[in-house]
Amino acid sequence: MPRISRNNRGVQFKKWLLVITLSLSVTLGIHATPITDNDISEKIKNSVIRHITQDPDIITRDIHIKVKSVEPYIQKIPENTTHYIVRIPEKARFGGSHILPVVFLDKLDREIFQLPVHFQVTVYGKVFKAIGPIEKGTILNPSQVQEAYESINGLPPNRIRHATDILGYESIVTLQDGIIITPYQIRRIPTIRSGQVISARIQKKGFNLTIAVKALENGFPGQKIKAKTLLDSGKILEGTVINNETIEVNSLY
Repeated sequence: MPRISRNNRGVQFKKWLLVITLSLSVTLGIHATPITDNDISEKIKNSVIRHITQDPDIITRDIHIKVKSVEPYIQKIPENTTHYIVRIPEKARFGGSHILPVVFLDKLDREIFQLPVHFQVTVYGKVFKAIGPIEKGTILNPSQVQEAYESINGLPPNRIRHATDILGYESIVTLQDGIIITPYQIRRIPTIRSGQVISARIQKKGFNLTIAVKALENGFPGQKIKAKTLLDSGKILEGTVINNETIEVNSLY
């Protein structure tokens, strides 16, 4: 039987000691790599970024996140924690100050601890600002609108993203110089306006008839609106908007 030198015995002893230590770490739930404040901060940032970038118009560089330190609470994390998640509501919208729970789980995926984490989110994106003031009722043109890259915190989810969604629209309020224009401050110009005298084209059972009528509603191409004949009877009819001066009658009332 070969003799084991004193040096080799020391190496083998250290290996056995290492195996025993690792076994104890697994059995007792001791963190081999302790969770740090930075770990939790990065987990929050990555989770929030993944959620926000579901919006195709927002990319990672548009998102700035500042997480408040949780260092004082690290010691409260149970030793039998094996992993943790950030719980984000499906319809959550981020912009400003927020609190999210970081949920710590054991190896059976049982929740054993929650840590509320405070953080600040600023999201940037493309917006359109008024070069004004622009009076109510103005039809917006390129000289009155400028594109900018700014914080979109607090803006509605359906914010204006493209020039085609603003140019040629009518302002329904006075827009002050430099204000970010939102969909609630403008409206599409109707193809036909309520009160406008237009032509109604009636096609029924082999005859065609066109009469003058007065629109009772605003309308856009393909949309059905009501109108009233200019005769003394003032008959009400409904038609589909064809262009800015014609509807095709679908039914009479």
